[in-house]
Amino acid sequence: MFNAGTLVGSFILGYFYEHSSGNSNSSLTFVRRHFRRYSLFYCCIGLTGTLAIFYYINVNVPAYYALSIICGALLGGCFNMLASNEVIQLTGGDKDKVSMLSTLSMSCGNLMVGVV
Repeated sequence: MFNAGTLVGSFILGYFYEHSSGNSNSSLTFVRRHFRRYSLFYCCIGLTGTLAIFYYINVNVPAYYALSIICGALLGGCFNMLASNEVIQLTGGDKDKVSMLSTLSMSCGNLMVGVV
């Protein structure tokens, strides 16, 4: 469930980043830019709240599944976006290097997320 949430969170955050760079001066554009700039902060706040709920509810399997998906989306989505951005900057966009470093960072990152 956590990994499914990670996939969904990465897709949603990537889609949001791709489509939130409007050039108009509307208030909606301001809000999008704000969320884009502080998305990691909001994901951390959401993750903290979700984990607090996770530890305070009684044993309820469907709720645990839902909370695992939400945690995966909030934590994994941001981790994947940050990792991919760093990989592209480190490799200068060379496709072979990006592929190799992405695989390495994904493996190490998933190991660290699993440990936490």
